[in-house]
Amino acid sequence: MLGELHVRVGGTGPAILFWPSLLMDGSMRAAQAACFTARGYRVVLIDPPGAGASEALTRSFSFDECARCIVQILDALRIERAHWVGNSWGGMIGGTLAARHAERIGVAVLMNATASGAGLRHRVEFPIRAAITRLLGGIRPPLTARVIDAFVSAHDGAGHSRRALRAAVRYRASGRARMRGARQADDRSLHSRP
Repeated sequence: MLGELHVRVGGTGPAILFWPSLLMDGSMRAAQAACFTARGYRVVLIDPPGAGASEALTRSFSFDECARCIVQILDALRIERAHWVGNSWGGMIGGTLAARHAERIGVAVLMNATASGAGLRHRVEFPIRAAITRLLGGIRPPLTARVIDAFVSAHDGAGHSRRALRAAVRYRASGRARMRGARQADDRSLHSRP
């Protein structure tokens, strides 16, 4: 649906899929993956389109397309039903996935997510920031530390998220990644259905 995606699969048992926030890849949840596989779960860590080892995006996309992409991953892995853990972008997609494909989802953990459409500020700022990032050839110092601090709290225990974000920022700066914006619809009515 959105190009070739890189996924890491480990363990056996009930499946848990992880989709990270913008600029992050599946390695963000490596510590959780180790914990859950040790407890008898099959864990799927997803590098979203345009992130990590997944194919670069060449067009804008919708959350509904991302949800259909997850169904394709489930089908490819022969997983009938899985639990979902999503942060920010992953949380918003998880909400769409649970609303559109409820039969494929067990528990959905949606962190730091909204069902509201993007506000005017975000609709204006994101394309400008993306254009500046492209002109600069990626996120470069001295902005790197600010981007990392904006995404990761100071309480990042073992530092997994901070290391993953540094890697994502380096990947973006390499020129291999091209991020296109999600068309964030107002999904509040979709998410409020019983």
